Amino acid sequence: MTIVETACGTLSGTRDPKSDVSVFLGVPYASPPVGMLRWRPPRPARKWAGVREAIRAGARCIQHAPYGELEPDNPSMSEDCLYLNVWTPNASPHAMLPVIFWLHGGEFWAGSGTEPRYNGAKLAARGAVIVTLNHRLGLFGFLAHPELSEESDCGASGNYGLLDQIAALNWVHENIAAFGGNPHCVTIAGESAGSCAVSALMVIPLARGLFHRALGESCAYFMPETHAMKPLSHDESEQRGIAFMRAAGAKSIIELRSMTGMELLDTWLKDSTKRFQPCIDEKVLPRVDDVFEAGRQAMVPLLAGWNGEELGYMRVTKFDSNSFNQNLRRAFGVDTERLLAAYQSDDALQSAIALSSDRAMVYPTWKWIEHHHAASAPVFAYQFDRTPPGSPFGAAHACEIEYVFGTLDSKPREYREEDRVLAERIGDYWVNFARTGDPNSESHPDWPNYGRDKLILHLDERIEARPLHSRLRLELLDAIYDARRTALRGAERPSR
Repeated sequence: MTIVETACGTLSGTRDPKSDVSVFLGVPYASPPVGMLRWRPPRPARKWAGVREAIRAGARCIQHAPYGELEPDNPSMSEDCLYLNVWTPNASPHAMLPVIFWLHGGEFWAGSGTEPRYNGAKLAARGAVIVTLNHRLGLFGFLAHPELSEESDCGASGNYGLLDQIAALNWVHENIAAFGGNPHCVTIAGESAGSCAVSALMVIPLARGLFHRALGESCAYFMPETHAMKPLSHDESEQRGIAFMRAAGAKSIIELRSMTGMELLDTWLKDSTKRFQPCIDEKVLPRVDDVFEAGRQAMVPLLAGWNGEELGYMRVTKFDSNSFNQNLRRAFGVDTERLLAAYQSDDALQSAIALSSDRAMVYPTWKWIEHHHAASAPVFAYQFDRTPPGSPFGAAHACEIEYVFGTLDSKPREYREEDRVLAERIGDYWVNFARTGDPNSESHPDWPNYGRDKLILHLDERIEARPLHSRLRLELLDAIYDARRTALRGAERPSR
C-alpha cells in the first residue's frame, strides 16, 4: 500500500509487484457532473475525511461502445465519470519526475483512461508519472444549446469535455508532486481524438502554463474536410442541441436535466448522425489553425506522427474503385485527376488506403507539425510502420498504442522479440521527450529535429530517420485545401 496526501484528502494506492510501480485508480479530479451540474463546467472535487482507497477504476462516461468492448474488466458507466488514474515509480514529493498526461481516443464519443492498453505501469517504470483520465463524452460532454449559452458566464456552451481535461490538468498542477511528479514538467499526450485534444489545448487560453511539452499520435485539429472529430461551429452545435431537445420531447434544459442519462443516450441513438463534439466558441476553443498560423500557440516542444496505413481497415470492406473515384470527384471536382495521378499504384485498393489515410489522419498531423516547425519550436516527427503480428490491416490506426505503453500482452497476438524491443525503444523515446523535450538518448538511433532536414523517424523492426516519402502527395493536398480556404475567405468578405 502507498499513501499520498492530496488537496482533497488522503489516498491509498497499491504497489504493482511486476513493475514496482504504485497505482492509484479512480481518483476524483472534479465533482460529479450530475443533476443540475449536467452540462456545466466542472466544479472542484469534494474533500473527504479519512483514507480513501484508490484501488478501483472509476466509471467511464455513458457511451454506446461503437468499437466493441474496449474495457471488459470495468463495465461501469455513469455520468459520474470525472476520475483519473496515476502510476508512479516513486511517490516521494522530492522525486520531481516528468509527467505524461494521457488523453484517450474514441472520437469524443467513446473510450476511457482505464482500457487495458493504457495501463501505465511499464511506461512509468521508465521514470515518469503517468496520468490517464475519463472525461465527459458525446452529448454529455459537448451538447450546446442557446439556453446553456445564456446561463453560462462566458455566453457559450458545448465544450464541457474539454473543460474536464483542463480541470484534470489543474488537478495535476496542484497535486502531482505528492505522487513524485514535477508539476513544471508535464507532457500532454494522446492518440486520435486525444491527439486532437492536445492540438486544441495548445491554443486554449485556460490551459496555458499547465503543460510544457505536447505529444500527438494520429490526428490534429487541422481538418479541411468534414470529419467525425472536426470541431463544429458554435451555431451548428447549438442547432444540433435544439434538434436534440425536440427529439427528447423536452421544452427546456431543466426538463432535459430531469431525464436519466440512459434516456438521453437512447434518444440520441435514434438518430446518431448528428454527433456532439467540440465546437469553435471563441470562449473556450478558438480556431486552432488560425492561432497556429499567427504563431500564438503554446511554444512547447512537440512530438507527433502517424501510422503507415492509418485506414488499413479498408481491407475488410468490399472495395469498389469506381465508387471510390466517384466519391473522390464529388469531393475534389477538377482536382481529382491530379490526386489520382499522385496516388497511383498497381493496386487500386492500396492507392485508396493511402489517399484516405492522408485525408483523415496524416494530413492534419503533418500540417500541425509544419505549423509548429514554422514557429521555430522543437518538433520531432515519426511514422509508425510496424504491422502487429497476425494483423491483416498493416500499420493501421491505433495499433501503436500497445507499443507506446508496453502493453503488448493486452492483445491476443503472437508478438515476437522484435516487437518487444520496438516497444522498449518507443517507451524510452516517449519518456525521454517528457523529461527533456528531446526524445534522444545515446542508446537508441538518432531522432533528428524535424526543423533541420524535415526528416521523420520510421519506427519498425529497424528504426531510422528518412525523408518523408509522401511529402509531394501531402503538399498537393495542401495546395488544393489552401486554394479552397482562400476562395472561402474571399466569399465571406462583405461586398462594398
